[in-house]
Amino acid sequence: MTNIFKIDDIALRHVHPDDYNALFALNAIWDIVKNTGSWSYPPDPDQVRNRCTPIDATDGIRGVITHQGRVIGQAGLAGDMIYYALHPEFWGQGIITRVARALVEYAFCNTSLDVITSGVYSDNPASLRVMEKLGFREIDPNTWYSRARQGTVQCRNFALTRMDWALQNPPILHTDRLVLTPLTFDHLTQFAEILGHPDVAPMMMPATVPWPIDDAADILSRSIYLGRLGFRMAILAGERMVGTCGIGPSGSVMFAIHPDAWGQGFATEAMQSFISHIFARYTVDQITADHFTDNPASGAVLQKLGFHQTGFGTGTSAARLEPAPVLEYALRRFGCV
Repeated sequence: MTNIFKIDDIALRHVHPDDYNALFALNAIWDIVKNTGSWSYPPDPDQVRNRCTPIDATDGIRGVITHQGRVIGQAGLAGDMIYYALHPEFWGQGIITRVARALVEYAFCNTSLDVITSGVYSDNPASLRVMEKLGFREIDPNTWYSRARQGTVQCRNFALTRMDWALQNPPILHTDRLVLTPLTFDHLTQFAEILGHPDVAPMMMPATVPWPIDDAADILSRSIYLGRLGFRMAILAGERMVGTCGIGPSGSVMFAIHPDAWGQGFATEAMQSFISHIFARYTVDQITADHFTDNPASGAVLQKLGFHQTGFGTGTSAARLEPAPVLEYALRRFGCV
């Protein structure tokens, strides 16, 4: 039985048929079931048995919350709707807030969802506070049928968009000497200067020498952090942006350091942190990279990071007159630095 994620001694793991007794007992507690929509009360054995069946990832997430191996609740996504329930013994400890926050992060980082919704009965103030803490926005209320209560209940509805979540939860990575922060239009001038430098542009795909600010803005606009693969980071040494790194939608990474900062190990230091972040937050088994054969310095960085050469190819750069040979690399999850 595998975890979806783990936070200290609390985990959300995939549900399993062996969870039947624990889920039956959980849903025999009126104070839990009255706040659900579809659970019957008393528990229906067939329904509990059905909910112990794992679901396909394309249908959502169905998990149980565990504490030191004991099942103490359940949580998941039904389509785009988040749900959760916790044994009263563990109420008031912030566990649901932690689990729900991690579940939202997992969903935005590993699914194509652009919005997560939630419906909370108006007489459930604890869950209303969870929505507030997680940054959900309230939308139009309605009534929702409660199978346990055998009637409709006034419901307050909430939504959290991918954009709002990304703005509220930007990844900020710290190393001994550097800070990596999502690339924004505040970095546009430095971004254009770094990639448009005569010694850098021929090693990158999009940039020319010089690189017009409008062209750089177009690339940057397609590299904004939204929680999914396909974003770039600014690499900062103190107040100065010394480089950038990023990952494409297919899991290919890139990096560039301004020549004034070469020879100080910034690329290796930044990429160690960035790669660790990617493997920790996203369910990717492998990331890839390549470099032009006349750029051995990038090859040296990739090898320090544990990448292995996988082949040869041909690459293009807007700063080169014609395609040129490249070396291709890959790094699997078990090789994460």
